[in-house]
Amino acid sequence: MDCTGDDVDQVGDIGCAANLLQIHTAVARYRKEHNGQMPDWLSDLVPDYLTSTTLFCPRDPKGVTRYYPDPNKPCSYTYEFSPLWIQSLQMTCRTWKTWQVKELGDLVPTVRCFHHDRVLSLTFGGRLFLSPVLWEDGPREDYRPTATTATLPPTRP
Repeated sequence: MDCTGDDVDQVGDIGCAANLLQIHTAVARYRKEHNGQMPDWLSDLVPDYLTSTTLFCPRDPKGVTRYYPDPNKPCSYTYEFSPLWIQSLQMTCRTWKTWQVKELGDLVPTVRCFHHDRVLSLTFGGRLFLSPVLWEDGPREDYRPTATTATLPPTRP
């Protein structure tokens, strides 16, 4: 579900949504200057594209994320295109998410904040939406049909 102003008020700080939208703009600028490549980490955007404070959700002043922590700077947000290895899928986060973007389009989350009642997610296309922890378990009307295991990208040899 797309976020409206009321939804953002329900989920928490408007400051978090503003940070996520700034991150989207910074990633877009980074990609433009790096031949379409995604940064390895959100910290790669500091200081050329973002200030360090943008990496902190107002609900998380310590900058701690549950998933895929940035190794270079404290960061409240989970960056879905990191180079970390996903053992269960036998591929990197970036490979998995790049495949999802090809299959599902720009609704795939790029950055997510788990410091709210429901997860606040920023899509590859710059939309904000609220979701359960596994965004793929959200309402189907927001997404194209999910992939089956027969169509998953190849695993690493």
